[in-house]
Amino acid sequence: MLFMQARREEADNSGPDNDELPYTNMPSQLEKDLGSFQGAKSAQKIIVIEYEDETSKPEFKPYSIQNNDKLFETTEKSVEARIIKGFSIPKELINSEGASGLSNGGEKKVAIREFNDNTAPERQELSETFAEIFSHYYWDINPADNWNILPVPANVSDDITGIKAGSSINQLLLADIPAQNKIATLVYVYGFKQAEAEAMCGPLAP
Repeated sequence: MLFMQARREEADNSGPDNDELPYTNMPSQLEKDLGSFQGAKSAQKIIVIEYEDETSKPEFKPYSIQNNDKLFETTEKSVEARIIKGFSIPKELINSEGASGLSNGGEKKVAIREFNDNTAPERQELSETFAEIFSHYYWDINPADNWNILPVPANVSDDITGIKAGSSINQLLLADIPAQNKIATLVYVYGFKQAEAEAMCGPLAP
């Protein structure tokens, strides 16, 4: 793009002086030279803009381009921080992939205890509300009359180990071996309680 001051129109004296000829704006020598030197590949890519004086001279103003790629990272961290603050959830339970090394499991257990302590009043309030609403239901939906909201168990901090062991436990339960052997394996190898292991293996044969 070329900016140049307005030029005086050049008369074309190459043809006869005839009023019937339409008026044409003849290109200047500069415009002719630009057209001949730009080549076939860059044809029609040169723009000549004329201006009357320096005050009206156009200028290019740079348009700042903002890189928004990192905004998503900032948004993700902001949402995580708001969840932690708004719901009093320890950050170790939100970001399970924190760079805490081998101590991550212990940190999760501490975070779970902290979360249970923070939510104890809310759990108690919910328990009392459920008891008040459903205690006079037209059939007994809770024979034990226990409306307590269970806290988060500490063993969920071992979720990585549990994920790896899940397929092995499924294979054990499907294996063609006596139920007593399955129960013993669940109790002594995987750390389940006796009642939990028996419930997973189903009723024992007499």
